[in-house]
Amino acid sequence: MRLATVCLMLAVLLGLISGCGLFPSEKEPEHEKHIFASNGESSYTIVYPADISKSLFAEIVKFQDAIYRAAGVMLELQNDFSLDQESESSKKEILIGNTARPQSRAVMDTLGYLDYAIQEEGNKLVIAAHTERQLLEAMQRCTDEFFLISEQSVVTFGEPIKYQSETKGFFETYGVLSEYRIVYPRNNTTLKEYAESIAKTVDKKYHVTLPVVSDEEMPNGYEILIGFTNRAIFEDYYRGKKTPDDLHFSICAREGNLL
Repeated sequence: MRLATVCLMLAVLLGLISGCGLFPSEKEPEHEKHIFASNGESSYTIVYPADISKSLFAEIVKFQDAIYRAAGVMLELQNDFSLDQESESSKKEILIGNTARPQSRAVMDTLGYLDYAIQEEGNKLVIAAHTERQLLEAMQRCTDEFFLISEQSVVTFGEPIKYQSETKGFFETYGVLSEYRIVYPRNNTTLKEYAESIAKTVDKKYHVTLPVVSDEEMPNGYEILIGFTNRAIFEDYYRGKKTPDDLHFSICAREGNLL
């Protein structure tokens, strides 16, 4: 009995000592630092989506210059159009925004609408965001914080940066985008074409195909309503509005639907 008591007391004491940190605990592995540039040279290329606006391209040129000031290397700019994706997979690249590279999509799929991230995916450095404003902020933080410069003129990548906004987008609050469809008023060819245009834009930007249907079909609970449809939720919200001229335009959320 005395031996059992002594063993129990010893176990409790060791547990307390370990909890107090007198015995070293297992350390978390340190972030592996990959070399971005050395002695003024780098094998990376900046890659951006081929269909970006002129204003965003101008910002990417500024980003290229900011990298030169921060790391001492002038990187080549290249859009993501390529007929040989296999050869592109082996190249070291900084991917800006929603490029055609699978690494961009992998990171984009983890982000909320107002989030952004700067992280490595294999031999790619991915700077990703859904909105242009957040993308510009991510590029700024990349040049301000992400590049680590040593005394030996070696520049390495720092810890991944991920910003998560407290403000959530519509599809983060109500449902997954892929569950929605676009509904237009029956016999309205103009709004049908507009709905199809929205669907193409969504497919191009988010790689999600949304069905386009008329309001002859029964509601399914997850709909983007274009124009004056016959949905009861639409009529309830716009009661008293007789013509589109009275309303001008409005975008709002009701019970998981986008009007």
